[in-house]
Amino acid sequence: EKLLRNMSVLAEVQSAIALIRKHTTAARSALEQFVRQEAQPQPAVGVQATPIRRYGPGTILDVLAGVDYDFPASRINAANYVAVLQAELRAIAARLVMPEFMLTSDASNANYASTMVAEGPAVKMFERLQQDMIADDLEVLWFALRAGADAGRLPRQVLEDVEIQCVPPPLCARDRLREAQADRILVLSGAMSARTMALRHGLDPDREIGPAGSEDLARRAELDGRTNLLSTPTETCPHPSPTGDLLRE
Repeated sequence: EKLLRNMSVLAEVQSAIALIRKHTTAARSALEQFVRQEAQPQPAVGVQATPIRRYGPGTILDVLAGVDYDFPASRINAANYVAVLQAELRAIAARLVMPEFMLTSDASNANYASTMVAEGPAVKMFERLQQDMIADDLEVLWFALRAGADAGRLPRQVLEDVEIQCVPPPLCARDRLREAQADRILVLSGAMSARTMALRHGLDPDREIGPAGSEDLARRAELDGRTNLLSTPTETCPHPSPTGDLLRE
């Protein structure tokens, strides 16, 4: 941490110096007088400060003898400062438990699929943030329902009849076929409703499923003889998408 701080301060100082004037023949008193003359006075209140000199493109300068102008920026390797900036951003990303490419926009040091797997620390952090956001959203929604009931615009029974559920979008690198197969197993076993499955895949359950719930869907699946929950579709299946089978029913 100390090395990174010192390196950042050094890079900041080096990149801030644009020009060095070397007075080879001037005495100390003459140099101090020159600095005082060139110094910008304190601007008055309400007056915007402006640079003393402005050099436009193609400006030709005439300088006095004995004054040399040195441009340190011409010898600066800009790639070194880019590396320092990336090191700073990596330190910030590590503190936020985020992948490096989300702050540096440089995906050369990490693969997107490997950083967004379910076991990755970034995914775990994002899932915690999702749960915090869900809790905050539920608090706001329940407050709105209570306010509506207290104002008489909603029946008092609404606080007992209404159930609010929040389903966050998946974070991991998606394999739609595997997700659909896993959701199909959960629906047929009764562990998840068909409406939740539709929401997880970005579908409107009222439009795609209709009034039939997951219980009716599982019951009809058992009557059709499809009791093998571990079966997977093959390439010769006329409907290779398990989500399509469920939603068409």
